[in-house]
Amino acid sequence: MMRFLIGVGVGAALVYYLDQERGAARRAKANTWMRQYVNQDTMEQARQTTVSQARAIREQISQQAGAVNDRVAQYRAERRAATARANADAAVASRELDSATAGANI
Repeated sequence: MMRFLIGVGVGAALVYYLDQERGAARRAKANTWMRQYVNQDTMEQARQTTVSQARAIREQISQQAGAVNDRVAQYRAERRAATARANADAAVASRELDSATAGANI
C-alpha cells in the first residue's frame, strides 16, 4: 500500500512539474527555492548524516552476521554430534548382530 502511495505522489509531482502550460514556471520557482535554501552547509550536513547512518547500519549488519555465523556453527556442531551418535549406534548394532550371528553358526 505504501509503495502505491509513493508511486501516486511521484506521479503527481511529475505531472505538476512537467505540465506543458505552467511546468516551466513551476520548475524555475522550485530551482530558485532550492538555490536559496539548499547551500553548501546543508549539503555537508546531509552528507555527514548519511555517512553516520551508513556506519550505524553497517554495525547492525555486522552484529547480525556474527549472530548468524554463531548459530550456523552451533547447528553444524549439533549435526556432527548427531551423526557421530548415529554412527556409534550403528557400529554397536553391527557388533551385536555379528556376535549373535557368530553364536548361531556354531
